[in-house]
Amino acid sequence: MKIYDPDIRELLLKKFLKTKAFISDPTTKLIHEMDVCFGTSRIDIAVINGKIHGYEIKSEQDTLDRLPAQIESYNKIFLIQ
Repeated sequence: MKIYDPDIRELLLKKFLKTKAFISDPTTKLIHEMDVCFGTSRIDIAVINGKIHGYEIKSEQDTLDRLPAQIESYNKIFLIQ
């Protein structure tokens, strides 16, 4: 069974709906495909609610060629936990 981006995205969205920090804040925004660093990279899902949480999805069909550049961009914006 192959796992695709939409499968992973669906699981993440279900997790968000159970995460108290996200659902208890009515100002929480969920953004799909958000440009980062003036468009040099794009994060698959961003959750914004006083903090910015970024989620990059890599499925079996993705290559990791762009990952080093994405990590560099993401480190400028997102707090690594």
